Amino acid sequence: MAIVYIIILMVIIPLMAVVYLKNPKGQVNHYFVLFSVSALFWQSSILLDGSNHDRLTAHYRLLFVAVFWMVYFLLQFLAHVSHKRLSRIEHWFFLGVVAVFGAAALFSDLVIEGVSAYESATGITTEPLQGKFYWLGIAVISIMSFWAALLLRQRLHRPSSIANRTQLQIIYYSLIVAIMFAMTTFVLLPEVFGVSLLSNYTPFSSLLVILALAYVILRHSFLDIRLVVTRTLAYVLSIAAVSIIFFVLASVALPFIYNQDIDISSQVPFLLLALFLAVAFQPLKKYFDRATDQLFYQENYDTQEQIDRLGELVVSEYEIDKLVSSALDLISQSLRPTTGKIILLDGRGEFYDEYRLASSPKIASAKAVEQMSVMDEIVLVLDEYDEYSDLPPRKHKLVKALQKHGVSLAVKFNTKDEIVGYMLLGPKLSGGVYNSKDAQFSSTAAKELAIAIQNARRFDQIQRFNDTLKLEVERATAEIRKSNKKLLELDQAKDEFITMASHQLRTPLTSVKGYVSMVMEGDAGKITAKQRKLLSSAFTSSQRMVYLIGDLLNVSRLQTGKFVIEPTPVDLTEIVANEIQQLSETAKNRKIKLKFNKLKDFPIVMLDENKIRQVIMNFIDNAIYYTPNGGTIILKVAANSKKIDFTVTDDGIGVPKQEQQKLFNKFYRAANARKARPDGTGLGLFMAKKVVVDQGGSIVFNSKEGKGSTFGFTFPYAKIKLKEDQAKYTNN
Repeated sequence: MAIVYIIILMVIIPLMAVVYLKNPKGQVNHYFVLFSVSALFWQSSILLDGSNHDRLTAHYRLLFVAVFWMVYFLLQFLAHVSHKRLSRIEHWFFLGVVAVFGAAALFSDLVIEGVSAYESATGITTEPLQGKFYWLGIAVISIMSFWAALLLRQRLHRPSSIANRTQLQIIYYSLIVAIMFAMTTFVLLPEVFGVSLLSNYTPFSSLLVILALAYVILRHSFLDIRLVVTRTLAYVLSIAAVSIIFFVLASVALPFIYNQDIDISSQVPFLLLALFLAVAFQPLKKYFDRATDQLFYQENYDTQEQIDRLGELVVSEYEIDKLVSSALDLISQSLRPTTGKIILLDGRGEFYDEYRLASSPKIASAKAVEQMSVMDEIVLVLDEYDEYSDLPPRKHKLVKALQKHGVSLAVKFNTKDEIVGYMLLGPKLSGGVYNSKDAQFSSTAAKELAIAIQNARRFDQIQRFNDTLKLEVERATAEIRKSNKKLLELDQAKDEFITMASHQLRTPLTSVKGYVSMVMEGDAGKITAKQRKLLSSAFTSSQRMVYLIGDLLNVSRLQTGKFVIEPTPVDLTEIVANEIQQLSETAKNRKIKLKFNKLKDFPIVMLDENKIRQVIMNFIDNAIYYTPNGGTIILKVAANSKKIDFTVTDDGIGVPKQEQQKLFNKFYRAANARKARPDGTGLGLFMAKKVVVDQGGSIVFNSKEGKGSTFGFTFPYAKIKLKEDQAKYTNN
């Protein structure tokens, strides 16, 4: 039995160490270790003999207390593992029950009165004498065990709330088997059937639970410690080596020294003590290290911990004032100087700014920066130098100047391309000197801070630039708004002037056009051919002037929101024919042929007659003026049940491809058009598109430079048809 227990120790103790070292602060880890220790203490009952009844009585009472605490720790462990922690009432209730029954079992005869021993086939067998509350204690232990199983059972019905249902299933079923095994060997067989042979094996029920947890931990990555197993292998092997050496010495060396046989089983308590000391040595050492440091060396600090804190600071803080101030405070907490200061340099190596500890007087002026350019080291411990030190003149001057200002440690912050600044610290509060550990910490901190300060300074420059840019944008925006307001006022004045001028010009032009027409028709007498030619030019110019004034008025109406489409029934072919007649004289003078085949029975449509007439005139007029002498212009009007089309096709100068997208913009004219006709305004096509689109149609345009152009429009027939004509033209 002793060998079996030793094997159990060799398995469980390393497992406890691995789990604890994974997370020494985790409650789950704590409860696992406490449960395992209690279980091992309970299992040690297999090593008892009946030679000393008083000692056995005390030991049995301790075992009973250990079982109570073992079940309590298991309950807490499973509560945390299943993410269904005990309520405050449950926690204090179970803790109170364990404390009360533990005290009753340990200090009175209420639970265990003593020990009885008798001869059996296997030797002397011992068992505890039951007190008044013995079975009540057993009942409480059973209830707590089943309560733990119930926690897992409830969680198994909601597997989505845990990482792996298989893990809890293994723990749950192992716990049920362990409970049944313990109840069978300890209660059912001895009390019901009178068979107590297996009662000594009851403690092994806890081993089943421990092994199940171990399997889950190592096989299913529960608690996530598989990586830690490899890291703690040396620790486990050390414990195993201590155990082996102990048993070798106990079984070989001691019999040889004392010249007598020694019972190995009697050495088990010493082995337990040795293993306990091996496990407890490192935590005890850390504890006493901290205690002695607090007592004798209060300035001690963990370098890596401080570097980690500094690293967190530099990656989380971009504001240079907060970064430098916080870094100075952090470093001062470790080095504990009486005074402290960080001096920052600009990009040219000149004094930029300084940051001091709250209680620090001025320990160095900006002039010291000029002398510190001779400092080659990252860290300069001034306590190492005195007036007799053999130093170069410039460095001796620097050391002397810094010592004069009470500086004991100087640190340079530099990157690959520039010196960012310096940190100057006064003597330590303790009166001691800065040692190699302080210098190493300062050097590491300086490298991190140099880059962080440089980045923060650049961030600050970008931020300031953004602020300046924002102000400039706001100022420019205000100026633009002011200018736009003036432009709007000027534009409004321009529109008013155009409207007024157009109205004022339209009346006399109409009179001029009318009188010229009357003279050409012979109302004022017979005229010669030469006179007719001159009058024809005057009439054409007057007509063009009327159209131009119409375009200007329409643009003005667009700006003021007074441009209104007024559809009326119109005959599109008749309008085209009239406009051709109006412009025929101009085309004849340029020897240009106008071809138009007027269709009969063309549908009457709903369009704004005046505005669509102006569009048609504009297309024909442009075709005449941008077609060389002797050219041909073809006009077409087509209709079917879906659409109405009108096109004007010429063989003139065309429109350059790169300018075609801008052609219908207000006041825009193609370069070749400006050369051919310098007096154009660029309003005709703009207004044509506006008139067509506002009536539901679209512009037709196709052109190739030097080959000619096609201008026109198309309307969906359904949008412009007359209701009474619907039946007539639907089936065309």
